[in-house]
Amino acid sequence: MRALTTALFVCGLGVGFGCNSSVISLLPENAGVTDAASADGSILPIPVREWTLDSDATDTGPQHNDGTLVGGATVINDGTRGGVLSCNGVDAAIRIPNRTGPSFTYSAWVWSNKPSSGGGSALDGDAILWSNVASSVNDFALALVNNHLAYINYAQTATATATVTDGMWHQVAVSRQDGGRVALYVDGQIDGDGNSGSGDVAGNPYVFFCGVDASGGHYFTGAMDDVRQYDRVLTPSEVEAIFVATQ
Repeated sequence: MRALTTALFVCGLGVGFGCNSSVISLLPENAGVTDAASADGSILPIPVREWTLDSDATDTGPQHNDGTLVGGATVINDGTRGGVLSCNGVDAAIRIPNRTGPSFTYSAWVWSNKPSSGGGSALDGDAILWSNVASSVNDFALALVNNHLAYINYAQTATATATVTDGMWHQVAVSRQDGGRVALYVDGQIDGDGNSGSGDVAGNPYVFFCGVDASGGHYFTGAMDDVRQYDRVLTPSEVEAIFVATQ
């Protein structure tokens, strides 16, 4: 794992992120605290919750926050990744109790060959992780908009640039530092960022994988695998290490 400084010079990588400052701090106070080694020797953070989606919505992490398959959600065999969640774009989703803290990282593998919904924010898109509340701001949504990853909470938006609806498997991730910044990742690399707002994201009692609730949005068409939740902001090197270890 590469050594990191305490500040990440994201804006220097490209003006497309719309940054106002030349330095963005994305690292948590306990950055670098890791717990497990991957097969190639990389040190990986242990998720507090993990839904492998190999056969059902069981949380194989230490806190056992099991989900429920709803609508037309099924687990199918994929020739590349084995058991994966099939998302029909109509009514398929997994619903889990929302145990997301103010600062967090989520990662997941997604596949789609269908162009996503268009719009101006994640609320207009096809849901990857959906915990929106129409009448509140202490919620969040990660979705595909115009074929790119997008995120919103506290009316603060972030949009990535890579196309992920190309018929290939992609790892997507979002990290949120409460009162700081949000970072979006595609295939282990930072692909967008924005402000996070301040406060919890517990407005919706549930989080939905690849689907939505009555608050709006669109169902995702494609497949999803290996959703992981961390109770802190992971470093860019940690996100990249997870990508390498799980591809």
